[in-house]
Amino acid sequence: MPYDLLDAYGRTLAFVGARVAGTSDAQFADPTPCSDWDVEALLAHITSVIHHYTALASGQARETITVPPADARSARDGLPTLVSAATAAWAQPGALEDPCGHVMGSMPGSRALSIHVTDLLLHGWDLSVATGQDDTLDPELAELALATLRDVLLLDDGRGRFWAPALTARGTDIQSRLLAYAGRSWPRPAL
Repeated sequence: MPYDLLDAYGRTLAFVGARVAGTSDAQFADPTPCSDWDVEALLAHITSVIHHYTALASGQARETITVPPADARSARDGLPTLVSAATAAWAQPGALEDPCGHVMGSMPGSRALSIHVTDLLLHGWDLSVATGQDDTLDPELAELALATLRDVLLLDDGRGRFWAPALTARGTDIQSRLLAYAGRSWPRPAL
């Protein structure tokens, strides 16, 4: 993969961390582009996946990972500590090369981390738009995420379980193409 994944992970965590820190308690019940989640549930998801992938990077078997429950306030307040632990786990020697027991099957850590970066980046965008924060994605991170969706996840073969149908891009820029490919739209279309 032509990306420095540890650098991309750090930049993605910084993007998400800034949006999490910028979320007020009054916004917890607000809707997000993820139709099943309000802001509070999205915050919980973001922290739970960071916990989960930190454990994967440390060599823990997927089946044995337990994620501590957190409400939105504790998730928001505890994110800096969690980010430090996640960054350290993925920087361990061998973490990117060793196999991970991912939900999609055994894969090298680098592949698992690229999926994690993609998920976090998209959910960071979800949080940005739901809370009225800057939703501009770093073009390099958007390129990595789009490549991951196409090449690693083979998204077109697996839509429906984790991802919505692809949409028509609103523009030709990488962010528009990524969001459309990932089925992201905001405001959500009326049912």
